[in-house]
Amino acid sequence: MLISKDEFDRIFTAEYKRLLLKCIHEGLADYNNPKYYSAEARRDHTKSARALNRHCHIVARMNRALIEHNNIRAITKKGRPLFIFNDKLQFSIKKFDSRLRTSNVPTRQANAFKAQLSLDVDMPPELTNVFTGYRYNLTETYYEVYITCPDYEQNFWIWKISGAEITDFFSDSPSVNIDDIGTVSIKKPRVLVRPGAQRRAKENE
Repeated sequence: MLISKDEFDRIFTAEYKRLLLKCIHEGLADYNNPKYYSAEARRDHTKSARALNRHCHIVARMNRALIEHNNIRAITKKGRPLFIFNDKLQFSIKKFDSRLRTSNVPTRQANAFKAQLSLDVDMPPELTNVFTGYRYNLTETYYEVYITCPDYEQNFWIWKISGAEITDFFSDSPSVNIDDIGTVSIKKPRVLVRPGAQRRAKENE
């Protein structure tokens, strides 16, 4: 069911926004943590492998966080992890491309999710399907977190909720600010990327 951005904001409280952003930020940090993956291992990963590993860490962070939230539940439908908030919003965690589209195998379930159709007769009948996830820049030194409401192959609306520079994922407590509407920024030292590194990254795509 399509809902407006304002209506979504009334349902998806600041507490939910903090939880979502925290899990995405920490999940991405897990992948960049040398205790889990060495620089050599990450260099050997393909784009799809990097996306899969990041996705697994974000989902795991979400599942652990839900222990303290009775009004959020996690389900899995045909291998797709989904998170339902207040029986009104159904989230799928994805990586976004440069146009804020998601990459999906065009299965019946994936198409139904984008078309705002129910994925199961046992689910609440008026769930709104939304994507949430991250979009990296070309050199993967900066990412942005978005929530999008799909309407078939288009986005009915888009909401950017944060941006963060990837300089040091090993800090235990990044500085996070959140205002009244829930827009979040994570403050980290600025990184300068050499033009040669940008060119090589583009050539390796």
